[in-house]
Amino acid sequence: MLICRPAQAKDAAAVRVIRAAAAADLTSRFGSGHWSLVVSVASVRDRAKEGGVYLIETDGAPVATFVSSDRKIGFYNAGWFADPAAEAGYLRDLAVHPERQRQGIGRYALSEAETLCGRAD
Repeated sequence: MLICRPAQAKDAAAVRVIRAAAAADLTSRFGSGHWSLVVSVASVRDRAKEGGVYLIETDGAPVATFVSSDRKIGFYNAGWFADPAAEAGYLRDLAVHPERQRQGIGRYALSEAETLCGRAD
């Protein structure tokens, strides 16, 4: 059973392990790119303290992570939105550990992010 919960500062290392494994997998398959960047445990810890970092677990083991925020992303493009002035939620840094991919965990993470943003269809 999958559980999504806000990550706490003590979860920073687990979040980084997932992100690093996903980044290494993508880099090995597609070469270096924006997906290759992995932030430090301290950066994850600081972001978790602010809120918005989520951890997905199964049987108590962390398997995925994502960040949900209402702050505009750095590469924001107003053309992506029907009403650029409306409130929006932004999903960033979604990562599923490569050993747990293709099991519906990413789909679950997207569903949870939509719920958090108030868009549960």
